[in-house]
Amino acid sequence: MLSNTASTGILNNATFRQNAINAGLPANFFVANPDVLGTINNNTAQGTLPGTSFRTNIGGSKYSALQIEMRRRLAGGLQAQANYTFGHQYVTSGSAALTNGLSFFTFRRPQYYLRNSGDPGDITHAFKLNLVYDLPFGEARRIGADGGVRDRIVGGWQIGASTIARSGRLIDLGNLRLVGMTRAELEKIFDLRVDAAGRKVWMLPQDVIDQTIAAFSVSATSPTGYAGAPPTGRYLAPANGPDCIEVDSGARYGQCASQSLVVTGPMFRQTDLRVSKRTRVAGRTDFELAIEMLNAFNEPNFVPVGGMGTNTAVGNNINNYEVTTLTGTNTSRQIQLVTRFNW
Repeated sequence: MLSNTASTGILNNATFRQNAINAGLPANFFVANPDVLGTINNNTAQGTLPGTSFRTNIGGSKYSALQIEMRRRLAGGLQAQANYTFGHQYVTSGSAALTNGLSFFTFRRPQYYLRNSGDPGDITHAFKLNLVYDLPFGEARRIGADGGVRDRIVGGWQIGASTIARSGRLIDLGNLRLVGMTRAELEKIFDLRVDAAGRKVWMLPQDVIDQTIAAFSVSATSPTGYAGAPPTGRYLAPANGPDCIEVDSGARYGQCASQSLVVTGPMFRQTDLRVSKRTRVAGRTDFELAIEMLNAFNEPNFVPVGGMGTNTAVGNNINNYEVTTLTGTNTSRQIQLVTRFNW
């Protein structure tokens, strides 16, 4: 098998291309359209011929979902709206662009569908709730409807809430081999963990991290194939190994490993609360004072790490297993005072 470096070297040299043709190779052996060679990707020159790029319609996606919505129109001072969505989204393995035929995964394998991971990606469960409640005190309410000073004190109170709870985003760990555990077992342990010092947040148990780093610390000169002690117990291992080599490693077709190891990150939760008081001043004018608590329960929503199976440098670096980024409209509780004069 000719390496990608060697094939690119032939394409970049007109003499080499002609020698290949003279040797009996067809002109389109390395590229689909050899008569319009030019620039690809990052404007890397290919010979002196005019350049072109083209795309195919091989990409695709599909989405299946169940959506339920409930509404309560304003009655008795309460109005509310809630909805729930259950869904799955998939994208095909060949959705990348074809640029002079070099970006396509391979013509030797069929396409396949993958769960759409990343941000926003595929969210399996999502629940949202919004409600507003006018407390039954004051003028035109059930309690304290005599107006006057008492109405200005007890009337005009309103409570509002907005909350969202959804399953975590899908994380593609890459084309990995699972050792000592199943995919279901990995799903259970793929969760946030705070270290003993309470200073760092990790995505996997410490033993899995340690042994995964050992599995990715490979060495071509070591008798064992590893730079240190061989991994033991449960861990994630590179797709390639002594017993199997991924021929189409760039395409991640999974001859040796999982093809695409997708797991669900931690649940996302956030609730905003609002308490307000309107006081009539004169006629149709009123003064409103409100306290808003954004992310009222101070929920920390971390962005889970992934991509350990991308390459060795990622898999054997302990920093890539640490969770450091928060997500959400408000990553911590914020309290703000709002005043408004309405007329």
